[in-house]
Amino acid sequence: MLRKIAGLAMASLTAFGTVPPMAMAHEFMGGSAPETNVSPLDLGFTCFNRFLAVLPTRPVFSVGRILDQTGKFSNEASAGGFAVTQGLTNEIYSAYGKFLPDFNVVERTDTEIPNFDIGVWKQQLLGDPNEPGERDPKTGQIVGKGLRQYRGGQILADDYYITGAITEVNYDIGSGGAQVGVQNIGIGGRVYSMSVAMDLRIVDARTLRVVKAVSERKIYRGYETTAGVFNFLGAYLININAGTKAQEPLELGVRATAEDAVLKLVGAVLRGSDGSNYGETCADYADRTYGDGSPPSAPRPTRRADAAPPALPSGAPQPTPEAAQ
Repeated sequence: MLRKIAGLAMASLTAFGTVPPMAMAHEFMGGSAPETNVSPLDLGFTCFNRFLAVLPTRPVFSVGRILDQTGKFSNEASAGGFAVTQGLTNEIYSAYGKFLPDFNVVERTDTEIPNFDIGVWKQQLLGDPNEPGERDPKTGQIVGKGLRQYRGGQILADDYYITGAITEVNYDIGSGGAQVGVQNIGIGGRVYSMSVAMDLRIVDARTLRVVKAVSERKIYRGYETTAGVFNFLGAYLININAGTKAQEPLELGVRATAEDAVLKLVGAVLRGSDGSNYGETCADYADRTYGDGSPPSAPRPTRRADAAPPALPSGAPQPTPEAAQ
């Protein structure tokens, strides 16, 4: 009898996908191959690149040190640490990389290595294999490698930079659910939501004038369903529970929110000839293709990723197919 009950329980758990397939003692579970990290806002960058392709000028952009200022930290052993990513600065650099290849970006956050090189160069100790060495006065031959040369204007100046902070993490801003049990057989489900917000701005590096500031928020939704049986079978107690649970990826949502802000901030600097912010237009275009957070089994809204991108600002020349790549 016990074997039958154990077999029934194992079959139930396997049916719900909670028990992984058995592996040999020295094997490990293999996952997917590494791939490019795709963001829901990628379509917005493709849209904005059509506009970049016809711009005659290319300012230089950078990023300040963008911190997590939410104050949310947990010391729990199982899921402790910061509530959100501490690497938003790097994510914005990656967002810059989604613009056209000739979009000018300079490093201003991690300057430890160039500062070290310049310090060693000042002591005449920084060699450069691309520079000729000194000439031996006796043999006339070039000996060793030359010193690295730093010349005036060699380091590129930035025109604009983005700075700010992650400022909000709000847990359980809305939740609800229900549970029903009949004759020791129960089913239930609940939905819940939370939000993360950030405040970013783009600054003119020459004058320190704040060109534009935005406050962006992302609402996350999740759901949970459960089912269980609790009963006695003769002298034996049966207790079987199963369920599913899913939530939007927290850090992917933070990245998408930052990319939405980058499009709007860069668009505030690179305006159309009619004064419009085409970055906001492209961000809204990408936002319309975002999911609504409903469970996978629920009907999904029609995706508009294949919809025609918005028209370019008034007066802007139309890019050629080659320039829009």
